[in-house]
Amino acid sequence: MTPLNNPCYIKIPGDKSITHRALLLSLLTNQENCIIENYANSLDCQTTLNCLNQLGVKFKQTPNKLIINSPFVRYMQIASMTIDAQNSGTTLRLLTGLLAWHDTQFIFQGDNSLNKRPMHRLCEPLKLMGCDFEYLDQSGYPPFKIKGGNLKGIKYQIDVASAQVQSALLLAGLNARGHTIVSVPNLVRTHTSKMFQALNIYQRNFNSQICGVKYLEKPIMPYNMSVPGDLSSAAYFLVLAAITPGLHLILNNININPGRTLITNALIKMEANIKLINHKIINFEEVCDIEIKGGARLKPFNIDYKNIATGIDEIAIIALLMAMADGISYVKDANELMYKESNRLALIIKNFKNCGININAYPDGFSIKGSPQILGDSLWETHNDHRLAMTGLIASCISKRPIKVDNIKCIDISYPQFLMTLKQVGNTYSFDNEIFD
Repeated sequence: MTPLNNPCYIKIPGDKSITHRALLLSLLTNQENCIIENYANSLDCQTTLNCLNQLGVKFKQTPNKLIINSPFVRYMQIASMTIDAQNSGTTLRLLTGLLAWHDTQFIFQGDNSLNKRPMHRLCEPLKLMGCDFEYLDQSGYPPFKIKGGNLKGIKYQIDVASAQVQSALLLAGLNARGHTIVSVPNLVRTHTSKMFQALNIYQRNFNSQICGVKYLEKPIMPYNMSVPGDLSSAAYFLVLAAITPGLHLILNNININPGRTLITNALIKMEANIKLINHKIINFEEVCDIEIKGGARLKPFNIDYKNIATGIDEIAIIALLMAMADGISYVKDANELMYKESNRLALIIKNFKNCGININAYPDGFSIKGSPQILGDSLWETHNDHRLAMTGLIASCISKRPIKVDNIKCIDISYPQFLMTLKQVGNTYSFDNEIFD
């Protein structure tokens, strides 16, 4: 890749996880305007907005601002309906928790990809809270039918670190008798807890992995929230800069929630030339600017059960970083990758092998022996997985010969501006010829 500007300042879109939660928590207000600025305009977040609209929530949308007006979820008069979460697991899980407040029957479903993602970790504790529940096709997977209403608080330990499941149970707990306490085995992103703090919703944080809530007596006040940049979206450009000699990027206003900093921790420990500067707190979330320069010799890095939950969505792009390091890196305990938008674990291994990366497969992960160059000259399969598509395009930017990514349209699920930003950063043969011509 040939850098176009050094340094190059790039704008990363609003955080997708925070946007989902900012949208959904409008259901806890009552008929007053909430304002969300710099929201993520991804297809996933648009799905959440569409589902809210189906429930009677009104909104006005501009390119950088959303104004939302919702009745308090407890006061809603809702008929039985089907909620289609499309490709968005966050929409499905968190909205299930909120709509468990009602004794109305809801059917939740998704697209072909989402309907293959397991939901028993959410549904089993909701049953314990008092929800009626039925799978409509394959046991453990969407579509499913749920009817809530008279909920009771529970103390529950989730067996796999999942911020979405923990958040959904806490949201259900806001309408349950007594206290609901949910623990996860390892640190996860804490956006829901941070937002509860910002909105003065009672919670008790026993430690970084255990959070409790109680019955929400009345609607919360309306809020004005500015969404910081998405670290998961920034990860692709951080890796591109780290492995491209001469490239110098500055990314402003990026969220660095402690539960999702695997990518920055990896870059720091691999001794990339990276600085996290201008730290500040916005709505209880840690935010900073990130400056990164290419050309450093990278050390190997290992991922396992202790840190994988802080960056499960970034494993593919971190693996590309490993492929350019000196030595052997390992990824273990990555079984959850088999249940993402694709079997992401299998496709990382297949695509990396096809483009000449020295990768060895294990039942729950892989090892990579780094090399100064990626050969390319291969087809990169995505199976409609947006994170694999973006990783493939970054790989093509630095490979000796072009890599053809079989589907780039799916990138709109999380990052519609990705191609524009990539072209802003620099020119490369494979990028120009494979995508824009």
